[in-house]
Amino acid sequence: MNSVICFVVFTYIGSSTSYALSTPSLILGLLLGIIMPLLSNILPIQRALTKTLRDSLDLYHRVVNEVSVQFMRLEELGVTPGTTLFAIMLIVIGFGAYYLAPMAFLTENMRLFMYLLTAVLIILIVGMTFFINLVQPYFETVLANIILFPFRKDIPLIPIVLKNLHGHRRRNNKTALMFTLAISFLVFASAGIQMQSTTIIDNIRAGVASDLTITTAPQNKNGIRENDLRAFLVEFQAKHPNSIASFSFFTLPTRVFPKVVDVKISPGSGYPQKNIVKLIGIDKNYLHSVISRLYHPGPYEEAVKDYPLLPNGLRDGIHALYSHEGMSEEAEARFDRTNLTSNRRLKSDDSLKSFSPPADEIRLVLPTGVMQELSMDTSTPVMLHVGKTKFRARVRHFAGKIPGFIFSNYRQVTFALRALVPNEDYIKILHAMWRELTPLGINDPDVIDYLRSVPPSRDGLPKEQMVMRYGEGMTNQLRNTLKDSLRNFINSDNTFILELQEMIEAVNVALFVINVFSIVITVISLTLSFFVLLVSFSANVSENSWEFGVLRAVGLNKLQMVKVYVLSLIHISEPTRQAEISYAVFCLKKKN
Repeated sequence: MNSVICFVVFTYIGSSTSYALSTPSLILGLLLGIIMPLLSNILPIQRALTKTLRDSLDLYHRVVNEVSVQFMRLEELGVTPGTTLFAIMLIVIGFGAYYLAPMAFLTENMRLFMYLLTAVLIILIVGMTFFINLVQPYFETVLANIILFPFRKDIPLIPIVLKNLHGHRRRNNKTALMFTLAISFLVFASAGIQMQSTTIIDNIRAGVASDLTITTAPQNKNGIRENDLRAFLVEFQAKHPNSIASFSFFTLPTRVFPKVVDVKISPGSGYPQKNIVKLIGIDKNYLHSVISRLYHPGPYEEAVKDYPLLPNGLRDGIHALYSHEGMSEEAEARFDRTNLTSNRRLKSDDSLKSFSPPADEIRLVLPTGVMQELSMDTSTPVMLHVGKTKFRARVRHFAGKIPGFIFSNYRQVTFALRALVPNEDYIKILHAMWRELTPLGINDPDVIDYLRSVPPSRDGLPKEQMVMRYGEGMTNQLRNTLKDSLRNFINSDNTFILELQEMIEAVNVALFVINVFSIVITVISLTLSFFVLLVSFSANVSENSWEFGVLRAVGLNKLQMVKVYVLSLIHISEPTRQAEISYAVFCLKKKN
């Protein structure tokens, strides 16, 4: 059975380990298989034969001949419907936590994982509510004593209050349970809506990356009109000083060009294995044109000393792509001093023909997640494999997050790896691809036709996106004027203008409608809960009408009678206090 279950699980998740049982499980199975049968036979035999020879030979009083039938309810044995339901719930939660959740991670099924997480949170609320109801009688006694402690003359009322609570506990528990669950789920729903609102806005900021972005769809291989946009924005800056702080462009990936091959990256030793990397050319001032607080830097190459500072005080890692500080000297770059690429030691005059000249050393910015996966840091020699051509490369900077790009601290980022390079290095790699795939190189007809179809740009490269950060002098009127003017440079259905503030305002309108709907549901639920409490309390008072007369007859005045029935509402106020405190803490955290 173990082998069959292991086979099914391993086949589904695409992984495998040993089919053998562990030593503790084998020992436990053997002990249970030997000891349990012995105990199940020895104890009945001892009971039948007893311990003395006289009793064993007494044919009329042997215990084995005594037969008794006793009927017992399962509730007396502890098997109640509530216990059964609780046991089934624990089984379901355990199966989801120990089997389905790991399976969701292994199969990268994040939707299933989020369903499980939501279910666990909902069950947690239900479990906490039931737990509060179990300990409620003890809290009732404590709270009754605390409330009446300052009023010494009313202390004799405590037994009456507790008796009322005990007499109506069945109805009180149901009412408190309904009311607490309603409040808890309202808080849960409100918190979920608020978290989703925050997440949506944060994702918009991360996706747009700047105050204004002009971008193209993936199927657009020609890019945007860089030269026209640059000329217009320079003129707009001259007319409206301090309206635009900075703007920048980055290129389309190399795959959109004709006659290209995949670029692969590896450490200088060639191990770990080569990974396909998507190269993107980027301007020097890119980080000054995006939302700098979304930039999470990693290690910098310390050989570069002139890092400029961003508005948030961090060093600009993209700037190092355009710096020549710390680049390899010609003698060092031309020879394999560490004997990494040859099975024999090279002489001092043997150049590495498989490597590019020293001027072609490529500068890179990579995600932090590849550091462990590819065994790299800023001091590690790196190779870029462009077909049969190998480029020496140097990682100038690792970043956990760069606005507008898929950068991450997790190693999974290597499956969709992107590397940022300066535009001049991007051109060198393109020329190397064309030299390798066609004898005509850049003069190949397909290459020429593509380059002619690309809108004019400063360096001849098609640009995928332009990002812009507003200055302090940008007003709402200027924003609208700028957007309307930029639409004149959009001549394709695959090119879009995305303005961050406009998108956030549109999302806030939708979220406001959702919040209004949530408030309406909350008001309706609280109104229904009020009537449930009113009915429950009225029923309690009606049932105690005879007791009310007796208490009045023994000397309790009207004020004391009011105190008795008000204190009987402890079963309502005590459990819901947890939900109210949770909601208050949640609101305070959101406010801060």
